[in-house]
Amino acid sequence: MIRKIGYSVNVALSPDQCSPYGHLILPGVGSFDYGVNRLLESGFKDYLINSQYSPSRLLVGICLGMQLLFDSSEEGSSEGLSLIPGRVVRFNPSSTNIKVPHMGWNVTSASPIFPQYKQVLDGTRFYFVHSFHVECQNHLILSTTTHGIEFPSSVLSGHILGFQFHPEKSHVNGMNLLRFVLPNSSHA
Repeated sequence: MIRKIGYSVNVALSPDQCSPYGHLILPGVGSFDYGVNRLLESGFKDYLINSQYSPSRLLVGICLGMQLLFDSSEEGSSEGLSLIPGRVVRFNPSSTNIKVPHMGWNVTSASPIFPQYKQVLDGTRFYFVHSFHVECQNHLILSTTTHGIEFPSSVLSGHILGFQFHPEKSHVNGMNLLRFVLPNSSHA
């Protein structure tokens, strides 16, 4: 998807393979502790915590990658990156009568705090696959989605973005969003 919207891509297996000029995308599939351990083993945890982010060098977390940006998760005992204050909690199907994992297409509602994102997030359908969601302060929430409860489906803190949904699996809506958030560089 990143190549399709016109960016060159470098898949880095260690921090020394990262360009100092491109955006960083932290993908993720799996459990919180496994993700944190992989970041520790590869040297990425310290690298991501100590990197400087700017409009030309965003950090974008997707799905588990978004959850890893936070302090902790009910899914495990490891400490997250703590780049965004908050925690990750499990959906409670018994209190809301929902299916977990939350899987499939769902709609986002843009936060009025960030009106510049309304065109790409308000009423837009994205693809979700997750059993946990973040809890954070309202001023960090770009969009919300309802699955039994209303939860943050995207967040923004400085030049660090997180998407609980998968833009890369969300076809045209995902392409439009990625073009919007990654406009200042030809490298990701």
